[in-house]
Amino acid sequence: MFQRPRLRWWWPGGYIEPSQIEKEVRQMAAAGFGGFEIADVRDGVTVSMDPEIYGWGSPRWIAGVEQALETAVELDMKVDLTIGAHWPTGVPGVTPDDEAAAKEIVHGAAIVSGGDKYSGSLPQSGTVPAGVEQTGIPATVTPELIAVQAYKELRTNEQGVVLLESSSLIDLTDAVRGGSLEWTAPDNDVWHIIAYWMRGTGQLQNIFIRNRDLSMLATPTPYVVDIFGKAGAEACIDYWEGYLLPPRTRQLLARIGGNFFEDSLELSAIQHWSPELPREFATRRGYDIQPFLPLLTVKPETKIGLPFGPQTRPVPAYGFADVDTELFFHDFEKTLGEMYLDNRIRPLQDWANSLGMGFRVQCIGSSVDSGRAAAFATVPEGDNSCTMDAFRVLAAGRDIGGGKLLSSEAATFVGGQAHIADWKLLQFMVQRDFAGGVNQLVLHGHSYLDAPDAGWPGFSAFGRAIGNDWGPRSPLWTVAPDVSSYLANLQAILQKGKSVSDLAILHLGGGVEAELADMSLVYAGYSYQFFSEGLLDHPNVFVRDGKLAPDGPAYKALVIHNAKAMSLATAEKIVQLAAQGLPVLIVGQLPTDVPGLLGERKELEEIFSRLVKHKNAAQLNDLSEVVRWLKKRHVASSVKLSRKARIMPVRRRDTAGDYYYLLNDADAAVELSISLAGRGEPYLLDMCDGSTEPIVNYVRTGEYVEIPLKFLASEAKVIGLVKDGQVEVAHPKAHVVKGDGEWGVRNGGLCFKAFTPGRVIGQLSDGKRFALEVPGIRENVIPDQWSLHVDDWRPGEGRLETKHLSYELTLDALKPWSEIPELRKVSGIGSYRTIIPVEGGWRSDDGAVLDFGKVGGSCRVSINGKQLPPVNQMHPKVDVSNYLQQGRNLLEVTVATTLNNRLLAEGITSNFDIRPEEESVGEEEPANSSSPLDPPTGRQFGAPVQQSGPMSFLPGAGVPGGQRTEKEYGLIGPVVLQFYKLVPVQD
Repeated sequence: MFQRPRLRWWWPGGYIEPSQIEKEVRQMAAAGFGGFEIADVRDGVTVSMDPEIYGWGSPRWIAGVEQALETAVELDMKVDLTIGAHWPTGVPGVTPDDEAAAKEIVHGAAIVSGGDKYSGSLPQSGTVPAGVEQTGIPATVTPELIAVQAYKELRTNEQGVVLLESSSLIDLTDAVRGGSLEWTAPDNDVWHIIAYWMRGTGQLQNIFIRNRDLSMLATPTPYVVDIFGKAGAEACIDYWEGYLLPPRTRQLLARIGGNFFEDSLELSAIQHWSPELPREFATRRGYDIQPFLPLLTVKPETKIGLPFGPQTRPVPAYGFADVDTELFFHDFEKTLGEMYLDNRIRPLQDWANSLGMGFRVQCIGSSVDSGRAAAFATVPEGDNSCTMDAFRVLAAGRDIGGGKLLSSEAATFVGGQAHIADWKLLQFMVQRDFAGGVNQLVLHGHSYLDAPDAGWPGFSAFGRAIGNDWGPRSPLWTVAPDVSSYLANLQAILQKGKSVSDLAILHLGGGVEAELADMSLVYAGYSYQFFSEGLLDHPNVFVRDGKLAPDGPAYKALVIHNAKAMSLATAEKIVQLAAQGLPVLIVGQLPTDVPGLLGERKELEEIFSRLVKHKNAAQLNDLSEVVRWLKKRHVASSVKLSRKARIMPVRRRDTAGDYYYLLNDADAAVELSISLAGRGEPYLLDMCDGSTEPIVNYVRTGEYVEIPLKFLASEAKVIGLVKDGQVEVAHPKAHVVKGDGEWGVRNGGLCFKAFTPGRVIGQLSDGKRFALEVPGIRENVIPDQWSLHVDDWRPGEGRLETKHLSYELTLDALKPWSEIPELRKVSGIGSYRTIIPVEGGWRSDDGAVLDFGKVGGSCRVSINGKQLPPVNQMHPKVDVSNYLQQGRNLLEVTVATTLNNRLLAEGITSNFDIRPEEESVGEEEPANSSSPLDPPTGRQFGAPVQQSGPMSFLPGAGVPGGQRTEKEYGLIGPVVLQFYKLVPVQD
C-alpha cells in the first residue's frame, strides 16, 4: 500500500464534516491511493470565514483530522500534515515583531557634506514591508535598529549604485540617543549616514491570493516565521505541542507514521535577515558582517514582487569600489542556507521523529544547499518547477544520506486550469519526474467537497486555476484505480534496494538550478546525478574500489563541469578523492575564483595544478571528451545505446537483481538496441498490469545484456535483470541471439510472434539455427458500427448536485463528440460497444493486439464482459489474445472525459487569470518533431503551448488561469484489431 501514489487533500480549514471526511478517505483508498496530505488551502474561497469556528487548528479542524486519521488507520493508509496553515509556514500568535517571525533588513540614509553636522532622528527606510507590499494588508511592524554607519562616497556607477570607500567606515551606533543622532562629518568629501533596521516582513500565509481577508486562516492571524533562526522552528513546535496534539491525535499519528510537511520556501523579503544572523555569520564565515551591511541595501524604488519563479537579486543602493559584491553574497547566502538546515530542518525532523513521524520538505529555495538539505530530510520533495536535472540534485542528496524516498508535488501546474488535464497528460509529466530520481508522487490535488461559496462541481481550492481537482466529482475518477495501479507498480520498482548512478556532476551553489545542455553523456548511456558540494563532508562520502559513496549510488567518476569558482575546502576534498582512486574529470577551464571574501586564488591554482597532474584526473574540453576518456579507461556506463537517443535511465539494485527504468524523452518513436549491466536474466515488467514477461531475444556479452527495443513517443519501459529463482515466470532453456521481430514464451516454449506471413531465420543461444515458416495471418479488423451510451455530467438543482442525462447513439464511424451535435458540450462517460467477429476457430497459437488510436479522455476496456487489465493511457494498445473467442466478441470501451467542455458551456471558469487570452491551454496534436534527439513538448498528450519568459513552465504544465477551449472527447480511433500467430521455434 505504501508504494501507492498519494493525494494532496485540500480542506477549506475547519469547514468540514467528519462524515464527509470519512467518505472521502474511503473514496481515495478505493481509487488505489495509499495516502494523503491534509492541507488548508482555500484560495478559491471569496467570502470571509470565522477563524474561531473554521480556522486551521480550530476544534472542528482537529475533529476532522482525527476522523481522517481513524479511517486511514483502518485502511492502512499514510497521512501527512502540513506544518502550518498554508505556506510559507506561519504560526498563529506570532506577530511580525516577534523574534520567531520572518525578518528583513532595510535601510534609511542621509547625505552629509564634509564638515557639516547631522542632527535629528535616524534615517528610516520609507519602504513598505515586503509581505505587506505583496498582499496590501496592513500589519503592525516595528523596525529594530541593527547599526548606524557613516561611509565616504566615491562615485555612482552606471547602475545607479553609490560606491563607498570601504576603509572609511565610522560606526555611529553607540552615538545614537533616543532614536536621534548628532554627528559632524569629517572635512571634505561627501558622507552617507546609513541606518540599518531589522523588521518583520509582515508576510501572511498565502501567495496565490483570491481573498484578501487572510485573517480567516487561523486566529490569531498566522504570520510567516523565520526559517533561518531557531525561534521559528521552536514556535512551530510549541504551537503543535500546545494546541494541535490532543492525546488521541498523538496516538494515531504514531500508529500511522506519516510526515509533517513544509511546502516551498516562497518567502517575501526586501533582503532576508534573522536576529541570529550576525553571530552565525561570524562563526561560520570567520569575519564580521557589520562592515559589509551596505552591500545588503536595496534601492528604495525596487519593487518586490511575488516570490514566484526565477528570482534575480535586487539592485543594491550601495557598493564598495574595492569589494566584490558577489563574493560577499556567496558568504551571506551560504550562511542562510546552513542556518536553514541546522535551525529548521534538523530540529523539526527531530521533533517529528519523537512523535513517530518524519519530515517531508521542499528544500528548493535559492539560498539553500538543496542537495545537502535533501540528505538530512526524511523525505525531500520537488515540485513542477523542478526540471529532470533539478530532481537529480535532490536525488543525490537522498542517496548520499541513505534516504529511501524522493517525492514530487506532481502536476502542480497542469493544463492551465482544473478539469483540463486527463490521466495521460499526468502520466506524461510524472514519467519525466521519475527519470530524475523521483519515486513517490503526491498528486496536486484533491479538493474537499464543499466550502461556504462553492458551486458546481464543488469546492476548488485554487478556484480552478492551479493544478487539477482529481476526485470523484470528475468523470475521470472512474479510471483512477487503473492509473494509481500503474503508478504504484512504478513506484514499487523505483523504491527497490538502492539507486545506482554512473557519474556525479559537481553542483556548485545553492538551490536546484542545474542543467546539462550537452547531451553527450545521455547519448553514451551514462546516468548521472548533480552532487552538491555540501555533500562532500557527509560521512557516507568516501572512495572504495574506485567508487564514490560505494554503499550508496557508487559513482564511477566525478565530473567538474565549467566551474568558474570553487572553495578551497572543496578543491582539497576533490584532490583527496582522486588520491583514493576516484576518476576526476574537469571540463573546460580550471576554476580560478574562490567564492567568499576570504578565499585565496593562488591557493586554488596550486591545488588544481596538483590535481590535473594526478593519474586519476584530467582536464578535458567538453563532455564528448569525457565519454572518450571514460571508455578508454574502461569506466563503462550502466546503459549502452546502439544509436543516439534521449533515453533517460534510472537504475535500482537489490539482492534479487538490477532494475532499469528507461524513458524515451522525446516526441518521436525510436528503435534501437540497449545493453544493460547486470548478471540476471532479462524480464520486461509491465507497469499497467503488473505482469512479468521473459525477454527472449537478447545477447549476453560479459556483464551486459543487449536487448532490441522499440519505444513509442515518451514511452517508459521497465526491465529487470533478475537472478534465477526470483521470478515465477522462468526463461526457456535457450533464447534468440539472432532474429528480427517480436518473440515470446507460450507454455514454457520459445515462440515467434508473426504479424505477417513469410520465412524467419535465426539462431539460438545454444548454437542451434532455425528457419520458421509463418502461415497466413488473419486480416485486420476495423469495426465500423458502434453503439454509444453517454452519461452526461452537468449541474443539477442543488448547489453541488450533479445531474446525469443519458444519450443512446448509433455510429457508422468513430468521431470526436464535438462533431456529434448532441454531445458537443457534453462531459461525462461514454460506453462504446461493437461486435468483433473471429471466424475459423481460435486456438492457443492465435493472438491479437487491439489499438485504440486516439482517445479523447481516459479509457478502460472489456471483452465479452471481462474487464481487461489497465490500459496505458498514453498509448492505448493492448494484447487481447486471452479474451477473444471463436464467433462474436463483444468489445466495450469506456471513455471518461474531463469536465472542461461542460464548464466551458456553463461559463464556469477560473477567478485567477494571468494568462493572455490568446494563449491556448493545449489540445492534443500530432508530435511536431520526428527526431528522437529533440526534447518533448507533450502536445500529443494535450500539453499546453509553451511560452517563454519568467512564467514559462516545463512540458505538460500550464500558466494558471486563462481561457478554456473546447477539447476533443470520446473514442476517436481508428480502432484496429491486428492478428498474429505464435510460431514455436522448437518442440
